[in-house]
Amino acid sequence: MQNDQLSEALATQNLNPNAVLDHRSLLLSVSKLVEKEHMFVGEPVPMIESSLVVTGKGSYPSDIHLPDMLYGKILRSPHPSAKILSIDTSRANKLPGVQCVIAAKDLPPARYGRRVQDRYVLARDFVRFVGDPVAAVAAKSPDMAQEAVNLIDVEYEPLPAIFDAEKAMESSSPLIHTDFEKYVSGWAPGGPTRVSFGTIGGMLRNVTNSMTVKCGDVKAAFEQSDIIVENRYTTAWAQHSAMDVHTAVARPDLDGGVTIWTESVLTHAVVAIVAMALQLPMSKIRISVPMVGGSFGSKNAMEIEAVCAALALKTSKPVKLSLTRKEEFATVAKHHYTIYIKDGVKRDGTIIARKMKSVLNGGAYASGNGYAVTRLTALGAIDAYRVPNVEIEAYRVYTNLPPAGPFRGFGTEVVWAIEQNTDVIARKLGMDPLEVRRKNLLRENDINAVGERVHELPLQECLASVAKEIGWDGPTARSVGDWRIAKGVAIGNRASYAPTTSNAVAKLLPDGSLNLDVSVVDSGQGIRTALRLIAAEVIRIPLDRITVTFPYTPFTPADEGAVSSRSTYNTGNAVRIACERIRDRLLESASIVLGTSKEELEIQNGVIAKRGAISKDKSISLQALFAYKPPAEGLFIGQATWTVKGSQMDSATSQPVGLEPGDEAVKVNSFITPIAQAVELAVNVNTGEIQILKIRSSCDVGKSINPNVVTAQLDGATTMGLSTTLFEETSFDEGRLLSSGFLDYKLPTILDIPSDMKDVVFETPVAEGPFGARGVGEAGFVGIGAAIGNAIFNATGVRIRDAPITQKKILEAIMESEGKIIPKAPKLKGRILSSRL
Repeated sequence: MQNDQLSEALATQNLNPNAVLDHRSLLLSVSKLVEKEHMFVGEPVPMIESSLVVTGKGSYPSDIHLPDMLYGKILRSPHPSAKILSIDTSRANKLPGVQCVIAAKDLPPARYGRRVQDRYVLARDFVRFVGDPVAAVAAKSPDMAQEAVNLIDVEYEPLPAIFDAEKAMESSSPLIHTDFEKYVSGWAPGGPTRVSFGTIGGMLRNVTNSMTVKCGDVKAAFEQSDIIVENRYTTAWAQHSAMDVHTAVARPDLDGGVTIWTESVLTHAVVAIVAMALQLPMSKIRISVPMVGGSFGSKNAMEIEAVCAALALKTSKPVKLSLTRKEEFATVAKHHYTIYIKDGVKRDGTIIARKMKSVLNGGAYASGNGYAVTRLTALGAIDAYRVPNVEIEAYRVYTNLPPAGPFRGFGTEVVWAIEQNTDVIARKLGMDPLEVRRKNLLRENDINAVGERVHELPLQECLASVAKEIGWDGPTARSVGDWRIAKGVAIGNRASYAPTTSNAVAKLLPDGSLNLDVSVVDSGQGIRTALRLIAAEVIRIPLDRITVTFPYTPFTPADEGAVSSRSTYNTGNAVRIACERIRDRLLESASIVLGTSKEELEIQNGVIAKRGAISKDKSISLQALFAYKPPAEGLFIGQATWTVKGSQMDSATSQPVGLEPGDEAVKVNSFITPIAQAVELAVNVNTGEIQILKIRSSCDVGKSINPNVVTAQLDGATTMGLSTTLFEETSFDEGRLLSSGFLDYKLPTILDIPSDMKDVVFETPVAEGPFGARGVGEAGFVGIGAAIGNAIFNATGVRIRDAPITQKKILEAIMESEGKIIPKAPKLKGRILSSRL
């Protein structure tokens, strides 16, 4: 009877009953395969967009062209700090082809910001850095728009400016935001509240936010130390250098709202911020994200979307706004760090006290994601070592430079200082640097300085592996002519923040294909492919039957974004749970059709069958199941929310508060990804030239969802870390950019990257990760800089504490150590040589 009913249902749906048999054949072939833990997860597959990227067929916001579209341009401040006395747009408005010119007076007087509302869409009354947007134009062509921008007359009254973050904290420095105490937070529970996190301007001048970690008795521990090692380190301003610049296209909608195509990796956050800035309901703001040409943190906030939307609403026409590379350099940058570290150590190498102070030059505004960098800077100092007495301070400071935001691996800049200081400790004690690390690393079940118990953090194994891979034989150098060859090592962790939330909706369609609705953005990290693998593993349907939608906020559910290496872990878990709910409903429906319990059934290759007994009576394809027993809603839908809760922390010490007696469930990070890295390099002691010979990375990823992408991400992040260590630096003269494009901003080429790079991937499953996985996208950035710095010291005996480590700095340090006179202006090439010894 059941087979007759099934045939009738298939005929009603115009489906072929033989399709069921075809699926059974596929299932039989699958059952003959050697059994393994996972069918899809862990398989190396190409990323979905691979062919689109390499052929240039992919569609980015810059590729969007709408009928009657206008083009936007922005007028920017030439002053680092000034009062705006007047803006005259009359000449620009008269130019043929110009559709509108807007300034602050044409927009709501509303500040915006993710955490600190400290910025207007267009500068109102004051400009605070060279490049601050002052006015905007929409015209029929980019050239017309630029000509109109040149015709806008602005009268300024220059004001004192400050560019050094430490000087900006001094009481005598000018206040960059005179009304800071009136600023509110847009993301506080219950609505906007006064900004009150960390140390604020009233206590230390121009400080946007801060974080302090205190544990134990630091003063007493220093008194008990046998040696104290104290140093100052810095990292430079740098550019994210994504291939595609910031671009947005805004189209006014019939209901008075606006649709914006953008490359921001924080889709739903941009909805909220644009609505805040333009004083519109969030329901009127629709964000769509097609393919993204890289981010690395540069597209973690709203930069141009509100300006573009305002022009579109004003003209009632679509508007495209795309930055030049020079504008890109003035829009968002990597923080400049100044790090003070003081370690108290016993003679056996045990570190018993650590005091650190990090000062982040945050530029003119904190309205983007800059505030988050401060928190992870403090936490990044306590993630790897078991130090019982610590005092960690991190301050983000306003200056009159371009706003700084997250940069790949943000917060882990402190590893540059910690890992070099660890080598200094080893040398002072006459110990192997590896041994000092082994003595002090956090181990399983340890409790770190903020009360979080450590699990699944095999730093010891990573360190042992990288030492073996690099052939570590101690911090000794060998010579080949004028070249000194040596090795260096460093370890670290990339922690992903908590609390955080991701959502996913999975829809199984009548033909047995699956659609995943998520708002996480793929900016090159391969997350859309990883989500397909996770879904396929749960529901056991072929990968080519699974589609991941591009984010479109009216339909795709909220997600906190592709930041902090969080997407695989958090969005992956949401997808996993959503698909598990569909799978359970499928098995339940099939159990009724097949007359067996759901526990006896499984899905393989789109066919539901009784385990180990495939027959006509005991199997059914997903298509046939839809025809025989369609769900009431027409689709099998699974919806899931994945949330990692964060523990409440004391604002003065970052110690956990509000815990119940005996409760040790402190949660500060969603997960932590450990990595050890080592390099072998050569330095020419007569010229300061560097050759990187080998790079080794040993990383525990929990579980490789897609091994191809894991190694690519490790190598990509390592290359970025190498680049910021040896090449990259954004320079300023009184606030004006000296490097404003790739002709005068040094980036490595393929010839500068060593061909001998190897990644060793460990898999210690994380209890709560999807199939045990944790994020890996930023891990390779963490320790490579310090490993290079340590290797250079081991080769030359000179330590460069200020990144980037240029050829000039090395040569001058060598000459100074030898008591030689340093030439005034030696023009030396600062790139790595591509030749091999």
